[in-house]
Amino acid sequence: MKVDIKRDSRLGLYKLFYTKEGDKYIIGRDSTEVYIEVPEYGAEAIRELSKHKKIRDVEDYIKKSYGDYDIRKFAKKLLEIGFVKYVDGVRINDKYEKVKASLQFIKKKHINWLFSPIAYFIYFIIIIYAVYILFKNPVYFPNYRDFFFHNSLVVIMILSFVISWLLVLKHELAHYFAAISRGVKSRFSISNRLYYVVAETDITNLYHIPVKDRWRVYFAGMFSDYLFAAIAIILLYFSDLHIINITSFVYNILRFVVLIEVLSMLWQFMFFMKTDIYFALENMLKSESLLDDTLNYLKRILYKTLNMRYESLKKLLIPKEQLNIIRVYAVFVIVGVSVSFFRLFIFQVPIIIGLVKEAFQKITNSAFLSAQFFDGAVFLIIFSFDYIILFYSIYKNHRKISKNPILSALYHLINREKDIIIHSQHNSHSIQSNISTFFESTSRFRKELLSSKIKFDINDRKQ
Repeated sequence: MKVDIKRDSRLGLYKLFYTKEGDKYIIGRDSTEVYIEVPEYGAEAIRELSKHKKIRDVEDYIKKSYGDYDIRKFAKKLLEIGFVKYVDGVRINDKYEKVKASLQFIKKKHINWLFSPIAYFIYFIIIIYAVYILFKNPVYFPNYRDFFFHNSLVVIMILSFVISWLLVLKHELAHYFAAISRGVKSRFSISNRLYYVVAETDITNLYHIPVKDRWRVYFAGMFSDYLFAAIAIILLYFSDLHIINITSFVYNILRFVVLIEVLSMLWQFMFFMKTDIYFALENMLKSESLLDDTLNYLKRILYKTLNMRYESLKKLLIPKEQLNIIRVYAVFVIVGVSVSFFRLFIFQVPIIIGLVKEAFQKITNSAFLSAQFFDGAVFLIIFSFDYIILFYSIYKNHRKISKNPILSALYHLINREKDIIIHSQHNSHSIQSNISTFFESTSRFRKELLSSKIKFDINDRKQ
């Protein structure tokens, strides 16, 4: 049904959330996770329209305080993004799908104690004590050998998968609980990066709370990683002091947990990906498409340095005031690449070599069709299948980039992490979902506004 909005029309708007950021406002619906960014006069126009005033009256009101703007055109935009419920008393069909929060039975009152001052005091005492133990006894620092917590490779494969996903669930629950504690609805989802399975916590609605209240949500997952690693280290230390009594298997599992949590922590510092730290920095710097602009900037430098042309490379469209931020973040990206190499050669490569070596030893040194033979053979079959998919994916995605292997490798590393541990690859997690693509669909919306009389600067932040 085509809706005709006239200058005498009155609108009925859905419940909207308003958040001021600098000299602009972010306004949106939490039920559809659609948010826009407008200047002060845009927010004032929406407030006046929500009072069921005629559009011509709102236009006169805005003209007195801010200047001459086409509120009718603006109202049509609000209708397009699903903010309008009624036009002249006629109900409008809502084309946006309602987003349901996960675990709705969990209320703010149920988890507030997790974020109380007393709780934070206990968390920090635990972490500080674990750090003290680490520096006093470096033996508790994780080592790639901690991955081999059992004699059976199949057992390692199964349990590492289960434990890694439990740690992912814990990480995502930390984000979720932090969001609930701030009154923000969120939801879980399973997605993928390339062929990796990725758990995500969608916190798009974080935009309807002040910037200062978002830090808890951004860092909750990382903080839970530090806390769990600290608890595991303390338990290991107490076991060695004979304060507590745990079996050797549980002891080895605890060392494995520390290893996986450290790998997760390092993953967060791989700044060429959209990790939790990236979103916190983007929130602090208020920089649109920070990572995409930085990667584009670095790729241009790379191709220019190697005196090569790449036709599909995007042109830099970075405002001058953002260029210094991009240059600084470029240093972060380079640091992230260094972290990736450290993670790769200190942990991942030795683990892979150790696993493959042990599998071949079991096959060659054991009786045919024995339990040890099957243990090594099953592992190698799954391992080989996994890597066939990995290398095929790399070839498929990067065969058109360049015939230069060095350039292809650099491009590959800058664009996304290829976690080569088949068991811990499932430990990737993110809080991004819609929040990571808020600024990717603004181009068409901006062009439409520029071609009209209205001067509101609106960014449609819906994926």
